[in-house]
Amino acid sequence: MVTLFVNGIPSPGVIIGRPEISVEQPAGTPVADGGTRPLFAVLGTPGSTAFTIRNPGHGLVTGLTITADGTNAAAFTVTASPVAPLPPGGTTTFTVQFAPTANGTYSAALHIANNVPGRSPY
Repeated sequence: MVTLFVNGIPSPGVIIGRPEISVEQPAGTPVADGGTRPLFAVLGTPGSTAFTIRNPGHGLVTGLTITADGTNAAAFTVTASPVAPLPPGGTTTFTVQFAPTANGTYSAALHIANNVPGRSPY
């Protein structure tokens, strides 16, 4: 907790801490950093899945940017991006669309860049 004194008068105390990040899908069900979630689509009909990013820490999460990589990354698109900055206790969502071009199994890795020490990318 930090209190600022100006001319001997203290400000209200403010808790300063580091931000945190957790990703959930569905909301309330954590996806571990490096974890997996299946996404489904029918050929010709893309499937969409919503994810929630939660900040259970005490600092502001900034710079939420999502990228996909891997052999099949082109089949996965972020169609609704998360809102940043994310205040302590706040949540934001993003949506990933899966649009395969042929029948089969696809995989890609999503990376969520942020300012959380030791968690970027998530």
